[in-house]
Amino acid sequence: MDENNYNTVNRHTSPPEFGSLNTGTLKDNCPAFEDKCCPFSHAMNDKNRELTKGCLAFKEDASDCPFKQCKTMEEVWDLLAKVPPSHRGNNSDISHVFAELMKDMHTISHEQKQILGECPQFSLSCPFKYLTPEELEDLPLVDEKEWKTWPGLFDNMPPQEPTPGKKESVLSFSKLLKERTKTAHKEAENVAFVRAFLKGKIGQIMYRELIVRLYYVYLEMETQLSKFSDSTPELSAIWFPDALLRTKSLEDDLAHYFETASWREKIGEMSPATKDYCEKIKSAAAKNPLLLIAHAYTRYMGDLSGGQTLKRVAKKAMHLPDDDSSGTNFYHFENISSGKEFKNLFRSRLDGIQLADDVADEVAEEANLVFRLNTNLFREMDVLCGLEEVVSEPRKASGACPFMNTKSMADSESKLMPGSESKCPVTKTKRILSKQWPILLSIMLAVFYMVYLKYILL
Repeated sequence: MDENNYNTVNRHTSPPEFGSLNTGTLKDNCPAFEDKCCPFSHAMNDKNRELTKGCLAFKEDASDCPFKQCKTMEEVWDLLAKVPPSHRGNNSDISHVFAELMKDMHTISHEQKQILGECPQFSLSCPFKYLTPEELEDLPLVDEKEWKTWPGLFDNMPPQEPTPGKKESVLSFSKLLKERTKTAHKEAENVAFVRAFLKGKIGQIMYRELIVRLYYVYLEMETQLSKFSDSTPELSAIWFPDALLRTKSLEDDLAHYFETASWREKIGEMSPATKDYCEKIKSAAAKNPLLLIAHAYTRYMGDLSGGQTLKRVAKKAMHLPDDDSSGTNFYHFENISSGKEFKNLFRSRLDGIQLADDVADEVAEEANLVFRLNTNLFREMDVLCGLEEVVSEPRKASGACPFMNTKSMADSESKLMPGSESKCPVTKTKRILSKQWPILLSIMLAVFYMVYLKYILL
Protein backbone atom coordinates (compact mmCIF):
# COMPACT_ATOMS: atom_id res chain seq x y z
CA MET A 1 0.00 0.00 0.00
CA ASP A 2 1.64 3.26 -1.07
CA GLU A 3 1.19 6.82 0.11
CA ASN A 4 -1.20 7.74 -2.69
CA ASN A 5 -3.62 4.95 -1.79
CA TYR A 6 -3.89 5.82 1.90
CA ASN A 7 -6.76 8.21 1.34
CA THR A 8 -8.92 5.33 0.09
CA VAL A 9 -8.29 2.83 2.88
CA ASN A 10 -10.72 2.08 5.68
CA ARG A 11 -9.40 4.13 8.57
CA HIS A 12 -11.91 2.79 11.06
CA THR A 13 -10.86 -0.85 11.29
CA SER A 14 -7.43 -2.44 11.50
CA PRO A 15 -5.88 -4.04 8.39
CA PRO A 16 -7.13 -7.66 8.07
CA GLU A 17 -3.63 -9.16 8.47
CA PHE A 18 -3.25 -7.54 11.90
CA GLY A 19 -5.38 -10.16 13.62
CA SER A 20 -2.86 -12.88 12.77
CA LEU A 21 0.20 -10.94 13.95
CA ASN A 22 1.00 -12.20 17.42
CA THR A 23 2.99 -9.67 19.44
CA GLY A 24 4.07 -12.42 21.81
CA THR A 25 6.49 -13.82 19.21
CA LEU A 26 8.24 -10.50 18.54
CA LYS A 27 10.90 -11.04 21.19
CA ASP A 28 11.91 -14.31 19.54
CA ASN A 29 11.45 -13.49 15.86
CA CYS A 30 12.09 -9.75 15.44
CA PRO A 31 15.79 -8.69 15.43
CA ALA A 32 14.78 -5.22 16.65
CA PHE A 33 13.88 -6.77 20.00
CA GLU A 34 17.51 -7.24 21.01
CA ASP A 35 17.96 -8.85 24.43
CA LYS A 36 14.19 -9.54 24.33
CA CYS A 37 13.69 -5.85 25.09
CA CYS A 38 11.19 -3.63 23.28
CA PRO A 39 13.19 -1.06 21.26
CA PHE A 40 10.49 1.54 21.88
CA SER A 41 11.15 1.46 25.61
CA HIS A 42 13.99 3.89 24.81
CA ALA A 43 11.35 6.47 23.86
CA MET A 44 10.48 6.76 27.55
CA ASN A 45 13.36 9.05 28.39
CA ASP A 46 13.28 11.48 31.29
CA LYS A 47 11.56 14.12 29.17
CA ASN A 48 8.73 11.81 28.08
CA ARG A 49 8.31 10.31 31.54
CA GLU A 50 7.66 13.80 32.82
CA LEU A 51 5.23 14.49 29.99
CA THR A 52 3.22 11.32 30.61
CA LYS A 53 2.83 11.76 34.35
CA GLY A 54 -0.84 11.66 35.26
CA CYS A 55 -1.85 10.09 31.93
CA LEU A 56 -4.43 7.34 32.52
CA ALA A 57 -2.98 5.20 29.74
CA PHE A 58 0.29 4.96 31.65
CA LYS A 59 -1.50 4.39 34.95
CA GLU A 60 0.63 5.37 37.93
CA ASP A 61 3.98 4.47 36.41
CA ALA A 62 5.06 6.81 33.60
CA SER A 63 7.44 4.14 32.29
CA ASP A 64 4.79 1.41 32.17
CA CYS A 65 3.97 0.60 28.53
CA PRO A 66 0.19 0.72 27.88
CA PHE A 67 0.61 -1.80 25.04
CA LYS A 68 2.43 -4.58 26.87
CA GLN A 69 -0.77 -6.57 27.46
CA CYS A 70 -1.70 -6.54 23.76
CA LYS A 71 -1.47 -10.00 22.18
CA THR A 72 -2.02 -9.05 18.54
CA MET A 73 -1.35 -6.01 16.38
CA GLU A 74 -5.13 -5.67 16.04
CA GLU A 75 -5.32 -4.99 19.79
CA VAL A 76 -2.57 -2.37 19.42
CA TRP A 77 -4.64 -0.70 16.69
CA ASP A 78 -7.79 -0.76 18.81
CA LEU A 79 -5.96 0.74 21.79
CA LEU A 80 -4.53 3.56 19.67
CA ALA A 81 -8.02 4.20 18.32
CA LYS A 82 -9.10 5.05 21.87
CA VAL A 83 -6.72 8.00 22.11
CA PRO A 84 -9.13 10.85 23.05
CA PRO A 85 -9.79 13.93 20.89
CA SER A 86 -7.85 16.12 23.32
CA HIS A 87 -4.63 14.28 22.36
CA ARG A 88 -5.11 14.38 18.59
CA GLY A 89 -3.95 16.82 15.95
CA ASN A 90 -5.93 19.85 17.14
CA ASN A 91 -3.05 22.19 17.98
CA SER A 92 -3.63 21.92 21.73
CA ASP A 93 -0.77 21.66 24.25
CA ILE A 94 -1.56 18.04 25.05
CA SER A 95 -1.73 17.09 21.36
CA HIS A 96 1.78 18.50 20.91
CA VAL A 97 2.97 16.35 23.82
CA PHE A 98 1.37 13.26 22.25
CA ALA A 99 2.82 14.10 18.82
CA GLU A 100 6.29 14.48 20.36
CA LEU A 101 6.04 11.02 21.93
CA MET A 102 4.85 9.52 18.62
CA LYS A 103 7.72 11.24 16.81
CA ASP A 104 10.26 9.74 19.22
CA MET A 105 8.80 6.27 18.63
CA HIS A 106 8.85 6.79 14.88
CA THR A 107 12.48 7.95 15.03
CA ILE A 108 13.45 4.75 16.85
CA SER A 109 11.60 2.72 14.20
CA HIS A 110 13.38 4.59 11.43
CA GLU A 111 16.79 4.01 13.06
CA GLN A 112 16.06 0.27 13.40
CA LYS A 113 15.09 0.15 9.75
CA GLN A 114 18.40 1.73 8.73
CA ILE A 115 20.30 -0.82 10.82
CA LEU A 116 18.30 -4.01 10.19
CA GLY A 117 16.75 -3.32 6.79
CA GLU A 118 13.11 -3.39 5.77
CA CYS A 119 10.49 -4.86 8.07
CA PRO A 120 8.83 -7.62 6.00
CA GLN A 121 5.42 -6.71 7.43
CA PHE A 122 5.45 -2.92 7.18
CA SER A 123 7.94 -2.42 4.39
CA LEU A 124 6.15 0.37 2.56
CA SER A 125 4.83 2.70 5.20
CA CYS A 126 3.62 3.07 8.77
CA PRO A 127 0.20 1.36 8.99
CA PHE A 128 -0.96 3.61 11.84
CA LYS A 129 -0.43 6.95 10.16
CA TYR A 130 -4.04 7.54 9.17
CA LEU A 131 -5.71 5.62 11.99
CA THR A 132 -8.93 7.45 12.81
CA PRO A 133 -11.99 5.90 14.49
CA GLU A 134 -15.29 6.68 12.76
CA GLU A 135 -16.49 9.09 15.44
CA LEU A 136 -13.26 11.12 15.13
CA GLU A 137 -13.12 11.36 11.33
CA ASP A 138 -11.38 14.73 11.25
CA LEU A 139 -8.93 14.07 14.07
CA PRO A 140 -6.05 11.79 13.06
CA LEU A 141 -3.56 10.63 15.69
CA VAL A 142 -1.03 13.23 14.55
CA ASP A 143 -1.64 16.15 12.25
CA GLU A 144 -0.48 15.48 8.70
CA LYS A 145 1.65 18.62 8.60
CA GLU A 146 3.42 17.30 11.69
CA TRP A 147 4.19 13.72 10.64
CA LYS A 148 5.23 14.70 7.13
CA THR A 149 8.29 16.36 8.67
CA TRP A 150 9.38 13.13 10.36
CA PRO A 151 12.41 11.29 8.89
CA GLY A 152 12.10 8.30 6.59
CA LEU A 153 8.37 8.27 5.86
CA PHE A 154 8.85 8.59 2.12
CA ASP A 155 12.13 6.69 1.74
CA ASN A 156 10.52 3.75 -0.05
CA MET A 157 7.95 5.59 -2.11
CA PRO A 158 8.14 4.89 -5.86
CA PRO A 159 9.39 7.88 -7.86
CA GLN A 160 6.58 10.24 -8.83
CA GLU A 161 6.12 11.44 -12.37
CA PRO A 162 6.77 15.19 -12.56
CA THR A 163 3.62 17.29 -12.69
CA PRO A 164 3.39 19.26 -15.98
CA GLY A 165 4.26 22.89 -15.42
CA LYS A 166 5.57 22.25 -11.92
CA LYS A 167 9.27 22.84 -11.29
CA GLU A 168 10.97 19.73 -9.95
CA SER A 169 12.55 20.26 -6.53
CA VAL A 170 16.32 19.82 -6.33
CA LEU A 171 17.70 17.39 -3.76
CA SER A 172 20.25 18.69 -1.31
CA PHE A 173 23.70 17.16 -1.68
CA SER A 174 23.33 14.99 1.44
CA LYS A 175 19.97 13.65 0.24
CA LEU A 176 21.38 13.09 -3.23
CA LEU A 177 24.11 10.88 -1.77
CA LYS A 178 21.60 8.97 0.36
CA GLU A 179 19.17 8.42 -2.53
CA ARG A 180 21.83 7.38 -5.03
CA THR A 181 23.43 4.84 -2.67
CA LYS A 182 20.32 3.10 -1.30
CA THR A 183 20.74 -0.08 -3.31
CA ALA A 184 24.47 -0.42 -2.66
CA HIS A 185 23.93 0.38 1.03
CA LYS A 186 21.32 -2.36 1.38
CA GLU A 187 23.56 -4.86 -0.38
CA ALA A 188 26.37 -4.17 2.09
CA GLU A 189 24.00 -4.61 5.04
CA ASN A 190 22.79 -7.98 3.76
CA VAL A 191 26.16 -9.70 3.59
CA ALA A 192 26.12 -12.82 5.79
CA PHE A 193 28.95 -11.56 8.02
CA VAL A 194 27.09 -8.34 8.84
CA ARG A 195 23.88 -10.23 9.61
CA ALA A 196 25.79 -12.65 11.83
CA PHE A 197 27.48 -9.73 13.60
CA LEU A 198 24.11 -8.09 14.32
CA LYS A 199 22.87 -11.36 15.81
CA GLY A 200 25.83 -11.44 18.19
CA LYS A 201 27.61 -14.28 16.38
CA ILE A 202 30.99 -12.59 16.61
CA GLY A 203 34.08 -13.71 18.50
CA GLN A 204 37.28 -11.88 19.35
CA ILE A 205 39.32 -13.55 16.59
CA MET A 206 36.66 -12.77 13.98
CA TYR A 207 36.37 -9.17 15.19
CA ARG A 208 40.15 -8.80 15.22
CA GLU A 209 40.33 -9.86 11.57
CA LEU A 210 37.73 -7.23 10.72
CA ILE A 211 39.53 -4.36 12.43
CA VAL A 212 42.86 -5.36 10.86
CA ARG A 213 41.21 -4.68 7.52
CA LEU A 214 39.58 -1.47 8.72
CA TYR A 215 42.90 -0.26 10.11
CA TYR A 216 44.52 -0.34 6.67
CA VAL A 217 41.44 1.32 5.10
CA TYR A 218 41.26 4.18 7.62
CA LEU A 219 45.01 4.71 7.59
CA GLU A 220 44.88 5.29 3.83
CA MET A 221 41.65 7.31 3.87
CA GLU A 222 42.71 9.60 6.71
CA THR A 223 46.15 10.08 5.20
CA GLN A 224 44.55 11.33 1.97
CA LEU A 225 41.96 13.46 3.78
CA SER A 226 44.67 15.16 5.83
CA LYS A 227 46.84 15.63 2.75
CA PHE A 228 44.20 17.38 0.61
CA SER A 229 41.89 19.10 3.11
CA ASP A 230 44.00 22.26 3.44
CA SER A 231 44.12 22.83 -0.30
CA THR A 232 40.52 21.78 -1.02
CA PRO A 233 37.94 24.04 0.71
CA GLU A 234 35.02 21.74 -0.13
CA LEU A 235 36.82 18.84 1.53
CA SER A 236 37.85 20.83 4.58
CA ALA A 237 34.19 21.75 5.14
CA ILE A 238 33.40 18.17 6.19
CA TRP A 239 36.76 17.20 7.66
CA PHE A 240 36.78 17.27 11.48
CA PRO A 241 40.00 15.44 12.38
CA ASP A 242 39.73 16.02 16.14
CA ALA A 243 36.29 14.41 16.18
CA LEU A 244 36.51 11.79 13.44
CA LEU A 245 40.01 10.31 13.21
CA ARG A 246 39.76 6.53 13.67
CA THR A 247 43.30 5.31 12.96
CA LYS A 248 44.52 5.81 16.53
CA SER A 249 41.36 4.13 17.91
CA LEU A 250 41.94 1.12 15.67
CA GLU A 251 45.57 0.95 16.81
CA ASP A 252 44.38 0.82 20.42
CA ASP A 253 41.94 -1.98 19.58
CA LEU A 254 44.59 -3.99 17.74
CA ALA A 255 46.95 -3.70 20.71
CA HIS A 256 44.09 -4.94 22.88
CA TYR A 257 43.29 -8.02 20.79
CA PHE A 258 46.87 -8.98 19.96
CA GLU A 259 47.78 -8.33 23.60
CA THR A 260 51.02 -6.62 22.67
CA ALA A 261 52.33 -3.20 21.66
CA SER A 262 54.12 -4.99 18.79
CA TRP A 263 50.86 -5.85 17.03
CA ARG A 264 52.16 -4.41 13.72
CA GLU A 265 54.46 -7.41 13.46
CA LYS A 266 51.48 -9.74 13.70
CA ILE A 267 48.79 -8.29 11.43
CA GLY A 268 50.43 -9.43 8.21
CA GLU A 269 49.95 -8.01 4.73
CA MET A 270 46.72 -6.57 3.39
CA SER A 271 44.07 -9.03 2.28
CA PRO A 272 43.05 -8.80 -1.41
CA ALA A 273 39.81 -6.90 -0.67
CA THR A 274 41.62 -4.52 1.69
CA LYS A 275 44.37 -3.85 -0.82
CA ASP A 276 41.84 -3.11 -3.56
CA TYR A 277 39.95 -0.76 -1.21
CA CYS A 278 43.10 1.18 -0.31
CA GLU A 279 44.21 1.45 -3.92
CA LYS A 280 40.79 2.85 -4.88
CA ILE A 281 41.09 5.52 -2.15
CA LYS A 282 44.53 6.51 -3.41
CA SER A 283 43.44 6.64 -7.05
CA ALA A 284 40.33 8.69 -6.17
CA ALA A 285 42.46 11.27 -4.36
CA ALA A 286 44.87 11.47 -7.30
CA LYS A 287 42.03 11.85 -9.80
CA ASN A 288 40.04 14.45 -7.87
CA PRO A 289 40.34 15.11 -4.11
CA LEU A 290 36.63 15.96 -4.04
CA LEU A 291 35.92 12.25 -4.46
CA LEU A 292 37.22 11.79 -0.92
CA ILE A 293 33.96 13.39 0.25
CA ALA A 294 32.26 10.13 -0.75
CA HIS A 295 34.70 8.07 1.32
CA ALA A 296 34.33 10.27 4.41
CA TYR A 297 30.53 10.41 4.09
CA THR A 298 30.08 6.66 3.70
CA ARG A 299 32.42 5.50 6.45
CA TYR A 300 32.00 8.13 9.17
CA MET A 301 28.22 8.47 8.87
CA GLY A 302 27.96 4.70 9.02
CA ASP A 303 30.19 4.52 12.09
CA LEU A 304 28.03 7.09 13.87
CA SER A 305 24.79 5.32 12.90
CA GLY A 306 24.70 1.53 12.59
CA GLY A 307 28.22 1.37 14.00
CA GLN A 308 26.88 2.30 17.42
CA THR A 309 24.59 -0.73 17.37
CA LEU A 310 27.51 -2.93 16.33
CA LYS A 311 29.43 -1.55 19.29
CA ARG A 312 26.71 -2.67 21.72
CA VAL A 313 26.46 -6.08 20.05
CA ALA A 314 30.25 -6.55 20.14
CA LYS A 315 30.46 -5.66 23.83
CA LYS A 316 27.79 -8.18 24.72
CA ALA A 317 29.02 -10.96 22.42
CA MET A 318 32.65 -10.67 23.50
CA HIS A 319 31.88 -9.99 27.18
CA LEU A 320 33.62 -6.62 27.17
CA PRO A 321 33.18 -4.14 30.03
CA ASP A 322 30.31 -1.66 29.70
CA ASP A 323 32.03 1.13 31.60
CA ASP A 324 34.87 1.73 29.12
CA SER A 325 35.66 1.34 25.44
CA SER A 326 38.28 -1.41 25.72
CA GLY A 327 38.17 -3.46 22.52
CA THR A 328 35.61 -1.18 20.83
CA ASN A 329 37.54 2.10 20.65
CA PHE A 330 36.87 2.16 16.92
CA TYR A 331 33.19 2.92 17.58
CA HIS A 332 33.85 5.31 20.46
CA PHE A 333 33.96 8.96 19.37
CA GLU A 334 35.37 10.62 22.45
CA ASN A 335 35.01 14.18 21.14
CA ILE A 336 31.44 13.82 19.85
CA SER A 337 28.91 14.30 22.65
CA SER A 338 25.84 13.73 20.46
CA GLY A 339 26.02 11.53 17.39
CA LYS A 340 22.70 12.87 16.13
CA GLU A 341 23.77 16.51 16.38
CA PHE A 342 27.11 15.81 14.73
CA LYS A 343 25.46 13.96 11.83
CA ASN A 344 23.14 16.93 11.33
CA LEU A 345 26.19 19.22 11.29
CA PHE A 346 27.95 16.94 8.79
CA ARG A 347 24.88 16.93 6.50
CA SER A 348 24.53 20.70 6.72
CA ARG A 349 28.19 21.09 5.73
CA LEU A 350 27.62 18.73 2.80
CA ASP A 351 24.59 20.75 1.71
CA GLY A 352 26.66 23.93 1.85
CA ILE A 353 29.22 22.61 -0.64
CA GLN A 354 28.75 24.11 -4.10
CA LEU A 355 29.54 21.53 -6.78
CA ALA A 356 28.79 21.42 -10.48
CA ASP A 357 26.15 18.82 -11.33
CA ASP A 358 28.63 16.55 -13.10
CA VAL A 359 31.03 16.65 -10.12
CA ALA A 360 28.17 15.92 -7.70
CA ASP A 361 27.28 12.92 -9.87
CA GLU A 362 30.89 11.73 -9.74
CA VAL A 363 30.92 11.97 -5.94
CA ALA A 364 27.65 10.03 -5.74
CA GLU A 365 29.06 7.32 -8.01
CA GLU A 366 32.20 7.17 -5.87
CA ALA A 367 29.97 6.69 -2.80
CA ASN A 368 28.38 3.71 -4.54
CA LEU A 369 31.86 2.37 -5.19
CA VAL A 370 32.72 2.78 -1.49
CA PHE A 371 29.70 0.68 -0.50
CA ARG A 372 30.75 -1.99 -3.00
CA LEU A 373 34.29 -1.98 -1.61
CA ASN A 374 32.89 -2.49 1.89
CA THR A 375 30.64 -5.25 0.57
CA ASN A 376 33.68 -7.01 -0.89
CA LEU A 377 35.51 -6.65 2.40
CA PHE A 378 32.55 -8.16 4.30
CA ARG A 379 32.28 -11.01 1.78
CA GLU A 380 35.94 -11.73 2.34
CA MET A 381 35.06 -12.03 6.03
CA ASP A 382 32.24 -14.40 5.02
CA VAL A 383 34.77 -16.79 3.53
CA LEU A 384 37.23 -16.40 6.40
CA CYS A 385 34.52 -17.13 8.98
CA GLY A 386 33.06 -20.06 7.09
CA LEU A 387 29.80 -18.27 6.30
CA GLU A 388 30.19 -18.66 2.56
CA GLU A 389 32.42 -20.72 0.28
CA VAL A 390 34.84 -19.19 -2.18
CA VAL A 391 33.73 -19.68 -5.79
CA SER A 392 36.81 -21.00 -7.57
CA GLU A 393 37.80 -22.74 -10.77
CA PRO A 394 37.59 -26.58 -10.82
CA ARG A 395 40.86 -28.09 -9.64
CA LYS A 396 42.65 -31.23 -10.71
CA ALA A 397 42.65 -34.14 -8.28
CA SER A 398 45.52 -33.70 -5.86
CA GLY A 399 44.99 -36.58 -3.46
CA ALA A 400 43.99 -34.15 -0.71
CA CYS A 401 40.95 -34.78 1.45
CA PRO A 402 37.90 -33.41 -0.45
CA PHE A 403 36.33 -32.24 2.84
CA MET A 404 39.39 -30.31 4.04
CA ASN A 405 38.00 -26.87 3.19
CA THR A 406 34.44 -27.43 4.37
CA LYS A 407 33.49 -24.54 6.64
CA SER A 408 30.74 -24.02 9.19
CA MET A 409 29.84 -21.51 11.87
CA ALA A 410 30.71 -24.10 14.50
CA ASP A 411 34.39 -24.17 13.58
CA SER A 412 34.77 -20.61 12.25
CA GLU A 413 36.51 -19.34 15.38
CA SER A 414 39.08 -22.17 15.38
CA LYS A 415 39.87 -21.60 11.71
CA LEU A 416 40.80 -18.01 12.52
CA MET A 417 43.19 -18.99 15.32
CA PRO A 418 46.85 -18.58 14.34
CA GLY A 419 48.34 -21.99 13.60
CA SER A 420 44.99 -23.78 13.66
CA GLU A 421 44.58 -26.78 11.36
CA SER A 422 41.66 -28.60 9.85
CA LYS A 423 40.47 -31.44 12.05
CA CYS A 424 39.03 -33.67 9.32
CA PRO A 425 38.08 -37.03 10.90
CA VAL A 426 38.66 -38.86 7.62
CA THR A 427 42.21 -37.50 7.33
CA LYS A 428 42.86 -38.41 10.96
CA THR A 429 41.65 -41.99 10.38
CA LYS A 430 43.83 -42.22 7.29
CA ARG A 431 46.91 -41.18 9.31
CA ILE A 432 46.18 -43.83 11.97
CA LEU A 433 45.75 -46.58 9.36
CA SER A 434 48.95 -45.58 7.56
CA LYS A 435 50.94 -46.02 10.79
CA GLN A 436 49.34 -49.32 11.86
CA TRP A 437 49.09 -51.18 8.53
CA PRO A 438 51.79 -53.83 9.28
CA ILE A 439 49.91 -55.00 12.39
CA LEU A 440 46.55 -55.01 10.60
CA LEU A 441 48.03 -56.98 7.69
CA SER A 442 49.45 -59.60 10.08
CA ILE A 443 46.06 -60.02 11.79
CA MET A 444 44.29 -60.41 8.46
CA LEU A 445 46.78 -63.06 7.30
CA ALA A 446 46.42 -64.99 10.59
CA VAL A 447 42.62 -65.04 10.31
CA PHE A 448 42.82 -66.18 6.72
CA TYR A 449 45.26 -69.01 7.65
CA MET A 450 43.00 -70.22 10.51
CA VAL A 451 39.96 -70.38 8.25
CA TYR A 452 42.00 -72.18 5.60
CA LEU A 453 43.20 -74.86 8.08
CA LYS A 454 39.65 -75.34 9.41
CA TYR A 455 38.34 -76.28 5.98
CA ILE A 456 41.37 -78.48 5.16
CA LEU A 457 40.95 -80.48 8.40
CA LEU A 458 37.23 -80.96 7.74
